Amino acid sequence: MRILASFLIILCMPFIYSSAKSAEEARSYCNDRFGFCVEYPENLFTQVFIPDNGDGVLLQSEDGKYKVQASGSYNLMDWEIEDIYYFTFEDFSRESSGVKNLDSVFTETEYEATFLVDDQLRYYHTFLFADSYITLTIVVPKGEDNILNSLKDEVGLRYNI
Repeated sequence: MRILASFLIILCMPFIYSSAKSAEEARSYCNDRFGFCVEYPENLFTQVFIPDNGDGVLLQSEDGKYKVQASGSYNLMDWEIEDIYYFTFEDFSRESSGVKNLDSVFTETEYEATFLVDDQLRYYHTFLFADSYITLTIVVPKGEDNILNSLKDEVGLRYNI
């Protein structure tokens, strides 16, 4: 019986180790003012920048190729979700003449959209609340759709407003 128990423990060790390793590789940034946390793969996003006002975080890969940004903002003008989307699109249009919306999905309180801006794919997911909104942005080079889709799954945004 003891041999069987030892065998089972040894058999399970790789699974236990890989779960512990995955937990170590994920890291979180939390923002109390806007009530959100973003979990991200620490092994990819090694550079973490928090602005002076503390309203978000910018995560960047060592080579600057991949970026994630999560931020909150008060909705002082009482904008609708479509307004926030169009302001984002207008910002891109001022930045570049080659802006394309590749896809977008709207509900009453959130939108998801992927834009092609010059040589970058930019994914936006914005959540609208009574007095504020939270935006998660993922930026990857053009042509790296598979990385973008993978990061959409790996980067988690939790909110509790």
